[in-house]
Amino acid sequence: VLSVASPTAFGFLDENIARISLEGKGEISEESWDGRPSGLAVSEGRALSVIAGPIECKNGGWTQTLETNDLGFVNPNAEKPLGSLSAPGGQINMASIASEGEVIIGDEIPDIGDAAGGKITISDKSLIDVSGEGAGNVFIRCGEFVSDDSSIYAKTFGDIDGGGIEIQADKISFENGSEINSATYGGGKGGDITLKASETVTFSGIDEQSNVSKILIETYSKDDDAGNTGNLNLSAKDIIFSDGTYIHNGTWGSGDSGKVRLWAEDDICFSGIGYDHYLNYYLQIYMNENPIYPDASWGGMVCGAEMFSTGGNSTDIEIEADNLYLYDSATIFSVTLGAGDGGSVSIR
Repeated sequence: VLSVASPTAFGFLDENIARISLEGKGEISEESWDGRPSGLAVSEGRALSVIAGPIECKNGGWTQTLETNDLGFVNPNAEKPLGSLSAPGGQINMASIASEGEVIIGDEIPDIGDAAGGKITISDKSLIDVSGEGAGNVFIRCGEFVSDDSSIYAKTFGDIDGGGIEIQADKISFENGSEINSATYGGGKGGDITLKASETVTFSGIDEQSNVSKILIETYSKDDDAGNTGNLNLSAKDIIFSDGTYIHNGTWGSGDSGKVRLWAEDDICFSGIGYDHYLNYYLQIYMNENPIYPDASWGGMVCGAEMFSTGGNSTDIEIEADNLYLYDSATIFSVTLGAGDGGSVSIR
């Protein structure tokens, strides 16, 4: 339902700023899914902007499926998100304000100016998706951003370089199995991921399938002209990864991994044991089964030229903070298990 009226009717010129709420259908059987994105979508290469006070996406469409890949990973009960906001190869802008102000939206990055940022929440398997032959861009501006059991995808499948994902807020939180993914599968470069918070960036919690919250920046093509991954930049007063949550920036083919940079005014912390199926599978390949806790996985940062890769190089890791904490087997490493070189790790 779309309503047409003057801007004052929607609260854009006073303190009573309107809310936007999008609710999906929840679980959809594979037989009844028509193959198109669920939720609100635009056509290839187009832009979709959601501007309001509080913004909420909930009960995203999803279907249960069998997940496999050529590396031998199998998940018979995978939950495939089908989309809440989709702009394949295009641009999604989300801006939430909590005071009078003007939001500038055009072909460039959205700007909320001096307005106080509001809250954006995506939950219950919601998906913000700009994946395509070349991934598009996601720009989010708000006071607080929360992803609860939900995802943001900017996957590149073809030979066009991808855009990226950029979130700026006071607080950024990915909870209960939430995921950011900018993988590339062809010759196009994967998109950059940038999370910038004036206060905290946090990753925590698992979903009902034991998937932990994570950031995945991977390249898969084994062709000579395979695309490299994008770069990852996290900056905040404090950066906290708990409950076995992790970052993986790796090459499974011939492309190189982009750089990973973490900067915190105060603390960076990785901690907790998780039971993430995806990470546990590869840890068992590398190190054999854990005889005491066979389903366990640890959190931290894993960057590598992975086993089965065909010449792609691992990335450099740069960390700067007042304090760096690693608890409960949390690990930071850049490694080569394939044909490419390993990267360096710099901690200041």
